[in-house]
Amino acid sequence: MKTELKACKKCKGLYERDGKKEPVCPDHPDERLTAEWYGFIFIQDPVNSTVASRMGITREGKYAIKVRQ
Repeated sequence: MKTELKACKKCKGLYERDGKKEPVCPDHPDERLTAEWYGFIFIQDPVNSTVASRMGITREGKYAIKVRQ
């Protein structure tokens, strides 16, 4: 089964949709998620990652590079 990822508009985190309910961002539960995002990056070590520090990412996971507002 194909999984659909949606991105949080505030933190750019990517979350899977399971079909029954919409995913919720753990940091921003009141923010709507969108399917309009481009490219993604997986951060494994946000403390030592230059990319994570430039994007403002503090936890590991999947993140969209660009999210359409």
